[in-house]
Amino acid sequence: MHWNFLQSRSLKVKITLFALVIFVASFWSLAYYASRMLRSDMEQLLGAQQYEAASFLATSVQQQLTERLTALETVAGEVRGSLLAGTTGFTGALESRPVLQRLFNGGVVVVLPDGTLAAPLVPAYRPLQTAADFDRSFFQRALALAGGAGTSYAGVNLQGIPFVATVFPVKDNSGGVMGALVGLTDLGTANFLDAIAQSDRAGHGAYLLVVDPQRRTILASSDKTRVMQVVQPGASTLADRFIDGYEGSGIAVNPSGSEVLSSAKGVPGVGWVVTVSLPADRAFAPIGAMQQRMFFGAALLTLLAGVLTWWMLRRQLAPMLSTVRTLTTLSNTGQSPKQLPVASQDEIGSLVASFNHLLDTMAQRDALHRQILDTSSVAIFLVDMHGRITQANQSMARMFGRALESLEGAEYVSLVHPREREEGREKMLALLGSKIAVVDVDRLYWREDGTEFWGRLTGRRFVDASGQDRGLVGVIADITERKQMQRYELFRSRILEMLTVSQPLDSVLVAMVQGVEQILTSSLCSILVLDEQGKHIHQGYAPSLPDAYNAALEGLAIGIGAGSCGAAAFTGERVVVVDIATHPYWAPYRDLAASAGLAACWSQPFRDSSGRVIGTFAIYHRTPHAPTATDITIIEQSAHLASIAIERSQDARKLQESEAHFRLLTEDVSDVVWKTDKDFVFTYISPADERLRGYRADEVVGRKVSDLFNQDGIATVRRAIQQREADAGSPSPLAASFEAQQRCKDGRWVWTEILAIAERDAGGIVTGYHGITRDITARRQSEESLQLAASVFSHAQEGILITNLDGIIIDVNAAFTRITGYSREEVLGSNPRMLSSGRHGDDFYAALYRELHDKGQWQGETWNRRKNGEMYAQTQTISTVNDAQGRALHYVALFSDITDQKMHQSQLEHIAHFDALTNLPNRVLLGDRLHQGMAQSARRGEILAVAFLDLDGFKAINDQFGHDAGDHLLVALAARMKSALRDGDTLARIGGDEFVAVIADIADTAASVPLLHRLLAAAAQPVQVGAHTLQVSASVGVTFFPQSHEVDPDQLLRQADQAMYQAKLAGKNRYHVFDAAHDSRIRGHHESIEHIRRALAQKEFVLHYQPKVNMRTGAVTGAEALIRWQHPEKGLLSPAVFLPVIEEHALSVEVGEWVIDTALAQVELWRAEGLDIPVSVNIGARQLQDPNFVVRLRELLAAHPQVKPECLELEVLETSALEDLSKVSHVIRTCLGIGVTFALDDFGTGYSSLTYLKHLPAATLKIDQSFVRDMLDDPDDLAILEGVLGLATAFRRGVIAEGVETIAHGIMLLQLGCEMGQGYGIAHPMPGPLLPQWAAGWRPSPAWNNLPLVQRQDYPILFASVEHRAWSMDMENFLTGRAEAPPALDHNQCHFGQWLLKEGLVRHGKNPAFAGIAALHQDAHALAIELCDMYADGHVQVAQQRLGELHAMRDALLEQVKLLLPAPQ
Repeated sequence: MHWNFLQSRSLKVKITLFALVIFVASFWSLAYYASRMLRSDMEQLLGAQQYEAASFLATSVQQQLTERLTALETVAGEVRGSLLAGTTGFTGALESRPVLQRLFNGGVVVVLPDGTLAAPLVPAYRPLQTAADFDRSFFQRALALAGGAGTSYAGVNLQGIPFVATVFPVKDNSGGVMGALVGLTDLGTANFLDAIAQSDRAGHGAYLLVVDPQRRTILASSDKTRVMQVVQPGASTLADRFIDGYEGSGIAVNPSGSEVLSSAKGVPGVGWVVTVSLPADRAFAPIGAMQQRMFFGAALLTLLAGVLTWWMLRRQLAPMLSTVRTLTTLSNTGQSPKQLPVASQDEIGSLVASFNHLLDTMAQRDALHRQILDTSSVAIFLVDMHGRITQANQSMARMFGRALESLEGAEYVSLVHPREREEGREKMLALLGSKIAVVDVDRLYWREDGTEFWGRLTGRRFVDASGQDRGLVGVIADITERKQMQRYELFRSRILEMLTVSQPLDSVLVAMVQGVEQILTSSLCSILVLDEQGKHIHQGYAPSLPDAYNAALEGLAIGIGAGSCGAAAFTGERVVVVDIATHPYWAPYRDLAASAGLAACWSQPFRDSSGRVIGTFAIYHRTPHAPTATDITIIEQSAHLASIAIERSQDARKLQESEAHFRLLTEDVSDVVWKTDKDFVFTYISPADERLRGYRADEVVGRKVSDLFNQDGIATVRRAIQQREADAGSPSPLAASFEAQQRCKDGRWVWTEILAIAERDAGGIVTGYHGITRDITARRQSEESLQLAASVFSHAQEGILITNLDGIIIDVNAAFTRITGYSREEVLGSNPRMLSSGRHGDDFYAALYRELHDKGQWQGETWNRRKNGEMYAQTQTISTVNDAQGRALHYVALFSDITDQKMHQSQLEHIAHFDALTNLPNRVLLGDRLHQGMAQSARRGEILAVAFLDLDGFKAINDQFGHDAGDHLLVALAARMKSALRDGDTLARIGGDEFVAVIADIADTAASVPLLHRLLAAAAQPVQVGAHTLQVSASVGVTFFPQSHEVDPDQLLRQADQAMYQAKLAGKNRYHVFDAAHDSRIRGHHESIEHIRRALAQKEFVLHYQPKVNMRTGAVTGAEALIRWQHPEKGLLSPAVFLPVIEEHALSVEVGEWVIDTALAQVELWRAEGLDIPVSVNIGARQLQDPNFVVRLRELLAAHPQVKPECLELEVLETSALEDLSKVSHVIRTCLGIGVTFALDDFGTGYSSLTYLKHLPAATLKIDQSFVRDMLDDPDDLAILEGVLGLATAFRRGVIAEGVETIAHGIMLLQLGCEMGQGYGIAHPMPGPLLPQWAAGWRPSPAWNNLPLVQRQDYPILFASVEHRAWSMDMENFLTGRAEAPPALDHNQCHFGQWLLKEGLVRHGKNPAFAGIAALHQDAHALAIELCDMYADGHVQVAQQRLGELHAMRDALLEQVKLLLPAPQ
């Protein structure tokens, strides 16, 4: 078969075919082997029978010849007298003896020494009347062969007629031969050899020959035409052996080319050979028939095995196929599959459970993925190649104000604002078409409710794991507020420009309102200005609000209930009303707001420079609306701008001063603007001081400058004043600038830089001072940090290297130069790769930069190279330096040289892990390597070998040549053995001359054999040490990992050590493999043996007895003792649980002797109750072959003197004598001498049944219950049973059947001639005390009474009945689902139907019952066909309910078949 065929098949087909091939090969081989063995046994049996027949016939020939020689001897005396007298008077004496005429059909003649006749042939009526009929040499040979005792020989006369001459010498008084009596037997006519040749003693169909070996001539034959034919040399090897003197049997090919079974026996005294031949086809006809049945059964079983294997695989692989379908669904549809049920706890169940776990993990991963997406503040979405959204997160749904379900499946461009939709579509198509790699733009979107917002879109192509484009992945961040702030900054700049060019206040305020409305597109804005008293709304600027609304606000008094603006102006705090309809501030004006279409209002008050509220800035919305942080910022900034604009307008008359104050007072300036009088008392300070130091303006104005400084600051101020006074005469006096610390309200001190300018009157007199104070605390702290860092940088012992973001070195310290050898000038502008040692690969640096990018820091050890090329180790920390906004600026590396530390550590590790002498790994490192090897083996699914090596004869080397020589030898052998292993293997020295090799990554145990041989060869090579040649060998123990049970490294070493000792015991210089399974079994075996030993000591064993009966007479003929274990926890245990454990152990002898002793004691008790029956005990092989068995048996019998030895029968299994047949045979014969009888138990299940029958003197054969139990339904078992009964009869042995389960079993056994039986159909095993009562009441079944013995010619009737019963059972099995296919439905094709058509019709066709049997048989098959059709149509239950009809037909048919048997007498 081409392997491609199997590779394309499913797993079910492969396993089914493979299992079927194994089954076919195994079962058919077994069937063939069994048939060959049965033929061999039958050949021996028939050969023995035929040899006995040949021996009998040879004896008959010898008797006939002896009779004729005796007759001649009787008349020899009369012939002697006549010959001495020289007369022929003996002629009358010969003719007067009728016995001679009967014995010799060719006549009797007296021959003289020269070969001539002393008288004519007698009797005279024979046709041969003269010596002319015979060659003279014929009679001379007769005289020569006669010698002194007489003999017979064969020959032909001159006419070619074959004769047998019987010669008896006639001697004179001195003992000399004076002639001879010669009786002639004419082989051409009827003679005594013909009668023997035609005898039926050899059996029906047998062929007989009597051959003269000297002339290779056939003297007699069942085929008369072959008389005096010559057996040609070489025509038959067996015939040549017979002629050469071989006596025995064999298979040969006769002249016609047919195979025959031949036996030969020599005839003593004459040297003839009697052969009996039987055609092989006739001799082995039963075997051939049985072979046909066996091979037919094998074919059926093969088909059944294939069907059952397919069904089982289909059932067992169903969960796995369901898993495959689920995976396909998952991959094709993306659905979330449900977990599969775990139908079984086998490997497939584990696979399904793992698959379910995978589904859980995937579900958890999907849930985590979804949570990550949904908790993101930005919108994340996927777009397929058609531009439709396939997945989106909750943030996107919230951002667009749509349900998540409505987003998925929508076109992406439908979300883009119509103004930018086409541009968005072009960008998307360009990205999908790979024309651009990424999109990063600001895009205007709109929501489902029509509102719009700005988003920052970042998109790139989405490629799956296989590299296939799947669409786009996009991220949208809402930048509406940023956009608004950008627009607001433009708007703010425009307003400031209007202010700088002195635009009218009305224009500025209206522009402000309209500008904010353009930024906040859904809003309406207003600016309300208070009157001079700050109590009423004086004027409003709100062009987008209804005029009626604006008019209603004119003159409105401010207060808590005056809406948002009135409340804000009143409280001076921002007022945010999200819903006007529900807020109490708007209760009086709710209708007014509703009429204007206003639903929300946020109002921000603004103040003038003195802090007085002068107006409000308000933002309205037509729907309830809450402000965002951007909204708050815009309203605050807008209110501030309005404040500036209004205050500037109010102070227009003081334009110059207003402009100066505007620059000073604007809150956009972070510096503090101040003014003092000439005595340094503050007259003004800007609000920036409150932000800097926490003091309000009113808390500073009126206080002296010195109150702000510490002592150092006061001193600095004085020096500045002195400097100023010194420069007072200068035409352009300079401003004083100095740095000093100032106190904050919360107690802090801040560094400030102060610029002070003196104000002078027209006469140059100082009238005051003004200036600016700037916070420089952060700068001073930075300077101090830089100074500290510079100091650390210069004086640190660790090397420091600073690079920019591109990895270019921008600075190094002195320690860097000391460690690397490079000067600062040499490395500036270079990349740190110049220091690379080459020890670290790209993956190492990729992981380093990845961690540095993700965590901002990396720490570890690296190897670099100095300027002089020397390698050095360093411990290094690399950190990212960020600015205030978190942006990376530089990388700083801090490292120390740890080369010396590494070298010292390496030396310590080498000392700790390596053997000082051989430099091989020591026990510590071996343990680590072994741990790693076991873990690697478990991961890779490969085998690890551990070899324990011990040098043979090393101690003698040390003793003879000294330890120095031994050390040299160890070093040399260690190097050689290490070279014999592979690079990845480990060789360790763990003791004086003990080594361990760890061999990893081998495919199977056989792969380690070449390595082990190399190790042995390396250890055995001679080593030259000085003038001496030293040589040792090694013993190696090997074990493997993994094993069937969990083991640790120490266990592996112990196992290898044990195997090493086995190698030493086996002769050294070899390896031995540790048997882990055997070791485990031994441990469990020892534990079981101890339990059994304790049970024997504590008397937990009991005997039950099963009766043996004569089923015909009803006599109880004995009982078999069966041991049981009355376990204290598990109850009554059968012997199958514990006897196999001790079968090969000495404890089995103790248990066996206990059984014999207990059984004999029970016999004594039975005799006391009047029950006198023998008991049989099973004897194991070990007990039977024990040297003291006979002695111990005598002692046990002597301990029970009331029991005769004949009352004990020992049952021996055939296998018990397998090892030493002659010894066991001798033991049995010795026991027979004592009086103990033997039985062969479970006969027919062994390997050499006929051999045992021939050599073992067992009186009884016990037919194994496996044959008896199924003989009613299995024709093969019935045939085997019939054959065993025939063997028992042939060998004259008694027979008893085990397994008589029912009355029907007994009937069949009695019909076959087996009367003795035991089994559950007679009685279950019972305790000894119950047996007498049972025996007294037991009666055989009435069905067994007067049951006739079936003659052999009627056996086919019994077989036919069993065949039909088997057919009915097969039919029932099919209809009940226990079989895949029905039996033969054609009534002519089943075995019973074939018997009806052939032998049944010939032998019983005239029997009146035969016609009824045929009709019932056809009806049964017709019903079976009908039931099968119903079954096929799905009416299974109805078909099963009608099985009773089929059973009734079966019973009726079998009753009719019984009528064919002879009636009981």
